[in-house]
Amino acid sequence: MSFWRLILTCLVGNRDANDHRLQEGAGTPDFGDTIDAGAALDLGMVNRVVPLAELREASLRYAKRLSLILPEALFATKRAVNRGADAAGFRTALYAGLDVVWPLYATKTEFGTKFRDIVSAEGVPAAVKWRAAQFKE
Repeated sequence: MSFWRLILTCLVGNRDANDHRLQEGAGTPDFGDTIDAGAALDLGMVNRVVPLAELREASLRYAKRLSLILPEALFATKRAVNRGADAAGFRTALYAGLDVVWPLYATKTEFGTKFRDIVSAEGVPAAVKWRAAQFKE
């Protein structure tokens, strides 16, 4: 099971995390792919999708509603959500993935060195574009 599927299983349940849209090679973070907004909505990763032309207006409406909530209520809600995620095993799943992934960042590799060189010379977007090209078919 991939790290991201493990995290998704914890967040959205086993049935959704094993959805066909997340099978290897079909839009998985393992390959640097993304899933589209509709799939994210179906999986419960986002609560709504708006057309790009309406994004600014929808974002401002959302921010206005959010600003009406007392900061203490937001703090308490965030604490409750985090505790619920912890109780469901989210932190354990996250640490399990990090235990596997962190050595990749600590190890010097040809790709890592090249990536850092591009970041230094051209910036992060150029380095990400270079790395994403490695996965194009």
